[in-house]
Amino acid sequence: MRPVLFDCLSRNRDQGHLLYSRPKLVFIPNVIQPERVFAENGKDLTYGRVMKLTETLFISLVTTCLLLPAATSAQEFYLELEASSSLGAAGGGINTLILSQAQGASDGFVQGEDEYSTPPANNSAFHSWISIDGQEWKTCRRSPSNTDLVCVIGLNFYQTNPILLQWNSADLPNSGSFTLEDAFGGGVLFINLKEQDSILIDNIALTNLVLRITPPIQQNFMRGDVNVDSSFNMSDVITSLGNLFQPDTVSPILCRKAADVNDDGGFNLSDPIYGLYFLFNGGPAPVTPFPECSQDLTPDPLDCAQSCL
Repeated sequence: MRPVLFDCLSRNRDQGHLLYSRPKLVFIPNVIQPERVFAENGKDLTYGRVMKLTETLFISLVTTCLLLPAATSAQEFYLELEASSSLGAAGGGINTLILSQAQGASDGFVQGEDEYSTPPANNSAFHSWISIDGQEWKTCRRSPSNTDLVCVIGLNFYQTNPILLQWNSADLPNSGSFTLEDAFGGGVLFINLKEQDSILIDNIALTNLVLRITPPIQQNFMRGDVNVDSSFNMSDVITSLGNLFQPDTVSPILCRKAADVNDDGGFNLSDPIYGLYFLFNGGPAPVTPFPECSQDLTPDPLDCAQSCL
């Protein structure tokens, strides 16, 4: 039986996650003709790309499913805070607060994208909001900027009921910083939002929490050069495969934009496949920026925390 190369790829649109099946790959130095490959359930898994390899490389990876959190793009971020208080009729409830920077957004109010926070009729009831430049928001979508952002998370406690704040640290980009601290300089409370996912606020004096955000940075990069040695070769392909299938055994890729060899806006198995086809079978070169170091001309949700040499 001739060796084959296949890839099962799909997108979980509801959760914004990339879902793919880890395939078994076997590369040998010969022309690989596409052959029909079927899973146990009868699904056709054939990847019909002919590849010619001039080096011997055997990579065997066990088939399994994996969820990768969607990353955010340079100078863009998405932060969703859930504030909840569950005791008492007036003290119960959940407020969802959203602050983000995204391409195409405006710093002013846009109907359907932004939402002001409306205080409850009962001034003593539980309530929370985001305060930016004197305006109170429930949802605030801003244009991308590399300027630090400082805002206030306002909390109105119902009597002495504690408030639970929750967020998803996996939504935050690798670069940049996101911290939450008390209004007294962080002496009572200081949290790195990238290191945990919740905090119970039981001190009713903490009615104003300072949210400090340093947006992710925009770095120049060369597409394909994931190990940042100013070239694209087999070592980059191996590094990409290691990060996809054995991330605990290799150094993390700090510029995922560079790993997106085919510039489809994601980092997945199709990227090292594209790279192998270019390196060994005269396939198309990695998309610009390549072979020079420059900025990404096509916005996408990938982060880049390390500049090329």
